[in-house]
Amino acid sequence: MEWLVLGGMDPSAPAAVIEQGTLSAQREVLAALSGLAAVGCEAALESLALIVVGKVVSLARVAQPAQRAAA
Repeated sequence: MEWLVLGGMDPSAPAAVIEQGTLSAQREVLAALSGLAAVGCEAALESLALIVVGKVVSLARVAQPAQRAAA
């Protein structure tokens, strides 16, 4: 993520890594952009994973309860 910060992105921007998105084994971690790599490594996330950066990450906590109720 360092290259995003070097390119001018705010290091405190919300960010997420989503592993196995849409599957029952989905895992995600959320952190500030500057700490996302460390948090992802600590969680031992593996490929394939999607990285999301920006305000949309704040919707992750809002959408999850609704998704669980629909399942």
